Amino acid sequence: PLYSEMFYRLLMPQLVVDEGTGEERAIMTVPTKGDAKMMCMSVDDLGPAVANIFDSYQVFAGREIGLVTDFVTISEVAETITEVFYEETDADGTVRKGKLEKKEVSVDA
Repeated sequence: PLYSEMFYRLLMPQLVVDEGTGEERAIMTVPTKGDAKMMCMSVDDLGPAVANIFDSYQVFAGREIGLVTDFVTISEVAETITEVFYEETDADGTVRKGKLEKKEVSVDA
């Protein structure tokens, strides 16, 4: 599986400056392949899972073990990154999106 903690590094927006206006904007390039789901797991979940396997080695000996905690599309990950890092809440509770553009790039064969 892919570690969930790696998603931001993989999708990190690039800061682009418009030469004409000098305005800065962030662009996140999102590779898409339809609605393909990726297997992912947090590093924080891995340790306890492996410890449990070692503690119960008699049960798991000789078996292949899949360790996955979530199945997500890259578009879902991009939306979560946008919500967490690029949305602001005003004092009156109004939620504003930051200046983040998503550029989707198809990777379909």
